Amino acid sequence: MTKESGQVRFAWEGTGVTYNLYRGTLGALGAGIYDHGAFGHCGVVGNSALFNPGDGNYYYLVTADLCGGAGDTSYGRDSAGTERPTAAQTTGNVCP
Repeated sequence: MTKESGQVRFAWEGTGVTYNLYRGTLGALGAGIYDHGAFGHCGVVGNSALFNPGDGNYYYLVTADLCGGAGDTSYGRDSAGTERPTAAQTTGNVCP
């Protein structure tokens, strides 16, 4: 993640064609609660996105978008090795 003129560029290793970005609040995560949801960066082509982070403290997750509208790849694992819940499971706010 880098800062560019008041915006943030989030970059990742490309393994797919399009990507979805999700964010949640650090306060909830610190309490052991995932609250990530889509925030307007769905179907990103390439391996980076530039956006205004807004106010607040957030965590971000990037998933590859599966072909044919089949959803997202894994949201990754937490520090204990447990699969993170999907946005559908946390807030219901998912990329189309």
